[in-house]
Amino acid sequence: MKRFFIGCWILIALAGMPCLPADQSQPVDMTQMILAFKNDERGPFQSINWFCPDGTLLPASQKCPEPGGHQHALLKSSVQKAADEKGIYLAQILAGMPFEVFWDGQDQYARARQYILEKYLFAADDGWILRKARYYRGAYQIEDEEAWGVDFLKWLLRKDSSVQEQFFLIREMAKVIPHRIQNNHLIQIRTLSMEIAGLDSRFMEIRIKIHGQPEASDLDWVKAYRKQLVSPDSALIQKLKQLETEMTLFYEEETLESLRSYLPRLSGKSQTGVRLKALLDSSGTAQPSDLCKSMSELLWIARLSLLRNIPASEKLALLDLSIDLEQILFRYASEWNPTILSDLWDKTYWLAKASAACGFMEIWEWETLAPSLKLPRSQSSLAFQIFFDQVFAFKRAVEWSAGMVYGVMKPAMEQYKFEPLASGFTDYCLRSSIVLPLGECAGILSDIAAVQSGAKSKLMNLRETAGARGLNPGYGTGPLLVYPGLPDNIRFQSQNIYAIESAPANLNPIAGILTVSEGNPVSHVQLLARNLGIPNAVISNSQLQALQPFHGMPVFYAVSPQGTVLLKPASQMTDEEKQLVEVQSRSDERIRISVKKLRLKQTEPIPLRDVRTSDSGQLCGPKAANLGQLKSLFPENVVDGIVIPFGVFDKHLSQPIPGKTVTYWQMLDAIFQTAEQDRQNGAPEEKIEKQLLERLKVFRGLLKNITLSPDLIANLSRQFKTVFGKEMGEVPVFIRSDTNMEDLKDFTGAGLNLTVFNVLEKEKILQGIRDVWVSPFTERSYRWRQKYLLNPGSVFPSILIMPSVNVDKSGVMITSGLASGASDDINISFNRGVAGSVEGQMSEQYRLQSNGEDLLLSPAREVLMTTLPVTGGTEKRVTAFNTRILSEQERMVLRQTAERIKQRMADIPGDAYDVELGFLGDKLYLFQVRPYVENKKAKSSVYLQHLDSALPRSRTIRTDVPYSTFLK
Repeated sequence: MKRFFIGCWILIALAGMPCLPADQSQPVDMTQMILAFKNDERGPFQSINWFCPDGTLLPASQKCPEPGGHQHALLKSSVQKAADEKGIYLAQILAGMPFEVFWDGQDQYARARQYILEKYLFAADDGWILRKARYYRGAYQIEDEEAWGVDFLKWLLRKDSSVQEQFFLIREMAKVIPHRIQNNHLIQIRTLSMEIAGLDSRFMEIRIKIHGQPEASDLDWVKAYRKQLVSPDSALIQKLKQLETEMTLFYEEETLESLRSYLPRLSGKSQTGVRLKALLDSSGTAQPSDLCKSMSELLWIARLSLLRNIPASEKLALLDLSIDLEQILFRYASEWNPTILSDLWDKTYWLAKASAACGFMEIWEWETLAPSLKLPRSQSSLAFQIFFDQVFAFKRAVEWSAGMVYGVMKPAMEQYKFEPLASGFTDYCLRSSIVLPLGECAGILSDIAAVQSGAKSKLMNLRETAGARGLNPGYGTGPLLVYPGLPDNIRFQSQNIYAIESAPANLNPIAGILTVSEGNPVSHVQLLARNLGIPNAVISNSQLQALQPFHGMPVFYAVSPQGTVLLKPASQMTDEEKQLVEVQSRSDERIRISVKKLRLKQTEPIPLRDVRTSDSGQLCGPKAANLGQLKSLFPENVVDGIVIPFGVFDKHLSQPIPGKTVTYWQMLDAIFQTAEQDRQNGAPEEKIEKQLLERLKVFRGLLKNITLSPDLIANLSRQFKTVFGKEMGEVPVFIRSDTNMEDLKDFTGAGLNLTVFNVLEKEKILQGIRDVWVSPFTERSYRWRQKYLLNPGSVFPSILIMPSVNVDKSGVMITSGLASGASDDINISFNRGVAGSVEGQMSEQYRLQSNGEDLLLSPAREVLMTTLPVTGGTEKRVTAFNTRILSEQERMVLRQTAERIKQRMADIPGDAYDVELGFLGDKLYLFQVRPYVENKKAKSSVYLQHLDSALPRSRTIRTDVPYSTFLK
């Protein structure tokens, strides 16, 4: 309802008419609506009206009785309905809109993000929903839009916190919001187009377009119009030529000299103004390399100057200067053609700095990364290890820059899933930015590192493989299915290899996966993939696009322990690779979990503090058992909890199903016995699985509505009062599944079963218990267990109930080096809010190295954080990237905690631990600890190891020679 009232308020303020809810009888079909708008001469608009200051709505033929009114289009009711139902704001008209409505943090800046995305769609799809409506005279009044844009951007730039926290979003808005001060060329263009339309009515459509939404491509339309005139009138031809001249001058590419117009708008003694003047004065004699360095430095100074206490008009000039300067630098970068390795290195460094200056990295991110990028000028050679590490730093600069675009615009792109072109915004934005030449230079350096180390990734026949990087080692074969964009209807199947934008949190077992957005290496999906030896790699968006022609082709896919990626047609497999796949398919061993040791006589809830690791797999699952042990060792860092043991579940499933003569257990056993009998009778495995899953679905429906015993409810109520000090229904809790079939020696089960978030009401808690019992029998959970376990039906869920802790930041810590392979290193991954990292968010990731250094692997790129209101449920709030998530002190606390856990939890099997944890203020909370499990067969495979080459540590790289010599 919130969005309805906002939309309603706007219409009252602007239209002066009663605002009733849009027709709710039928849900909005966005796909059909967009198609209809494209073919409608009025598009999303209903009529042209005057919107008066007193709220009166008048026809276009009349005028407001007092100054200050705006004339523009009135949106159709279906557009309002899309805003009310889905939060989708189409064809936004800025004039008259309250600034706070457009820039609304409570609405996750949805209007601002969608305005940017819609401008891209207009350009990419021939006007998109304005395809015909751009000729609808009066829909937009560019003068009013520009005046609003100037005032809005000045208003926004006065908000220092917004500039600090949302710099990239603001800069992208400034690129598309009309606000540039009119000049004589534009006045002449409008005057001439009006005169030409008076001489020839056929020009009216072009004139309306020029007046309402002018852009550079209009010049092509004018030229085409002039050339098709059969009997040209001399006056008409003359005016058309004048119009072409004015438009050429107006739309000509910015040059360095054109930036001189900014000097009067900048404070005479400001560092930006001084640097700009010096740049302009030297532009005629300086080399492209020196000009590029000067422009990069000027961009950086301009960004820092925006944080100073200066007039809003000067801040707007700095923002516009930054946008224009980036485009000029983009062109000059192509004229800087280094041949020596040190010069290539220099160019990459300055382009990386320019990328940060343009907002693709935060200030603190650049200051953290920059020392790893600068090549010491006094050195003519580098140890290969140092060279390799610095190239890795450049790759991170590109990845962080691409992640900024995707992260900031992801909410809007997800809102616009109904429009396939929307997913192309990231690529469009990056390819028109300074990140493109940065990526090209970093790619050459990556190729040099790969060639010189003896390892090089291969992606079918693609020439550009820089940036492809393995996450989980493994190998497999199967059809390659390529899905660009953000499709939400993919049915993942175990025999396929998928190349997609990002992995869903509820991924089923598959043969392999390549993603553009890796999320983080310690999410539940990544841990499961690593556990089962499923090859997993991250690729660039352009590589994903280039793989589309291979959709459906059988391929062989392998990822090495050090991250080398091999993807090739199955027809090109060597005998060794064929044998490898055959052996794997024959020898994938599964294990049987014994249920004899289960202690099922305990049929009452017990306090978490009373369980220990020795109870794991007997009384309850390892989640509760390990956490109980952790509670005894770290009593101040682990909250109290209540455990509902296996025996409670067993007791409930041993009762008859209402209306039937069999118990729940008997029904479940029959499902798996029938499947085994069909298997022995030779039925196809696909048919067996389909029927089994259908029967499990029926079973889930019955279990979801099982009657909870009065004894359980009474005992649970007492435990709430004893353990939490409050009645059930007065304290919000998490309800977590904890089965006997997870955290095994060779199988983690991370994230397979349900966690009910922050539930308060008593009835919802009781239903949450049922839902958690149901979750091990879902299709996804069964598929993952079935891949590793011989008796996936013998699953017993216990339940862990814990009070909600609304932490400021949360994440996952792995007490091992993961990609580094160093057992003494620690990997951490954090997001703001609760449930950080486990769902695959783009997190702030560090490798806490044994030498005491904290290596920032990636900054966070999730603009929304999850919080826990005291009333229950969850809320999403906007967050920012302009500060670190984890302070140096917090990282030190995590180092110390990891060491203490390894020392005190030695009775939990495993060489490393997977810990879920969070900070509330200065206090660290531990939510879960489990052994970290990875597929050692995949990691130690001789074949996979041969894909990597040991770094030539004794070698050095000369930096004063042509870099082309290293690519041979």
